Amino acid sequence: MISGERDPVTPPAFGERVAKGFPNGLHLIQPHGGHGADNDCIDGITMEFLNRASAKGLDTSCLAKSEPAKFSLEPPAEK
Repeated sequence: MISGERDPVTPPAFGERVAKGFPNGLHLIQPHGGHGADNDCIDGITMEFLNRASAKGLDTSCLAKSEPAKFSLEPPAEK
């Protein structure tokens, strides 16, 4: 499970509570994260988990380097 440190909808405490029901589970908390994670670190962890079919031994070191999302009042650039 992945929780955002600053998620007001489903805070990390909820993830901790749910994780207790999964003996082989892993609960990660994304520093500075909110509700929903969309970055290379989370994407990489997710793909590694899917490829391994296990949370054991996942490389989650990128979470320690997470930075707050950039905040802007400008609309996103069109692609």
